[in-house]
Amino acid sequence: MLSQLARYDLSLDGDRLSVTAQGRWTVETVASVFEPLERDYDSLTYETVEFHLNSVEELDTAGAFLLTKAVRVQDVCKGWRLVNGSEGHQTLLSVAADCQMGDPP
Repeated sequence: MLSQLARYDLSLDGDRLSVTAQGRWTVETVASVFEPLERDYDSLTYETVEFHLNSVEELDTAGAFLLTKAVRVQDVCKGWRLVNGSEGHQTLLSVAADCQMGDPP
């Protein structure tokens, strides 16, 4: 059975932000985490982002776009990489991260 909600956990290790996402990150489920996640990203100081998506049950472009808001905070672009996730996750995050940095697909 699929979880109904998107969930996340953030942790800092030096200047690296780890974003661990769980559940369904889709247009139907991300509204509940949109504002809290954006506030959390804005409140932290980091240089790089690691995404851990092995517990994500479903990811679409809306979820990828929200997750990759971490790569551009207060008009500063951050380096990022996918640590745990699928090839499909990598593709969606890459396109969304490019959009965050002003490079449309």
